[in-house]
Amino acid sequence: MLGLNIFSLFVLLCIIVGANKLRSIEDTRKRKIVKILLFMVLSYNVLHIVLTSKIPVEFSTVSYFIVPLIVILNLDFLKVWTIYASLMAGTLYYLTMVLVGGSIYHYYPYMSVYTSLFCHGSLLLYGLIELRTVSLQEKERYKLIVGLILMAAWAMYIRPQVTLSSRIFIYEIIDAKIVKSVFQYNSWMILSLYYSILVYLLAQSTRIVIKLNQMVAPMTDECAHLKHNMYHSIPHSPK
Repeated sequence: MLGLNIFSLFVLLCIIVGANKLRSIEDTRKRKIVKILLFMVLSYNVLHIVLTSKIPVEFSTVSYFIVPLIVILNLDFLKVWTIYASLMAGTLYYLTMVLVGGSIYHYYPYMSVYTSLFCHGSLLLYGLIELRTVSLQEKERYKLIVGLILMAAWAMYIRPQVTLSSRIFIYEIIDAKIVKSVFQYNSWMILSLYYSILVYLLAQSTRIVIKLNQMVAPMTDECAHLKHNMYHSIPHSPK
């Protein structure tokens, strides 16, 4: 079981190194490579739906469709969502695989594990590249909030059609399963506290991605001009 954890760590390190290498190549070629990877993710998952009739419901599986479509169609006004969704889906998945992947996924078919590693890895690779390439603005956070609300709404809308043959983490989160398993009596106060913390953490995750981007990505002309004006507005003591 530990072998899967180690293998996942190796793949994660390859993704990080690969993202750093791809950033240094010519922009047109880099975007072509990324689009090919995301097209492969989209194609595989469309075929998977056709063959299995399984509806995508998890955050990551929905991202398998949304992120590639936004990138392939060049919908740049939604790029902030593609970066956020890719980083969230890829990072949380690989952290889970590295820490407890063997105990959770050891009974899954090998092909299912490998394709999941590839799909999440492709999203994470894209997210890491774009995080350090595209400059995001704080005012774009509302798109992330709206996206999260739509994700939750989609999961609830299709719930009657979903067959619970395996764990579906988004429903465990929405249903507060961990709280209900710990506390015998689930008062409205405990559940209110749980959902308040959940909303706070999700809101903070959108802020963290924007802040990380502002730390590592090149500044836009607008940001550079604002920083220049702020610097010159501060009175300096004469030398």
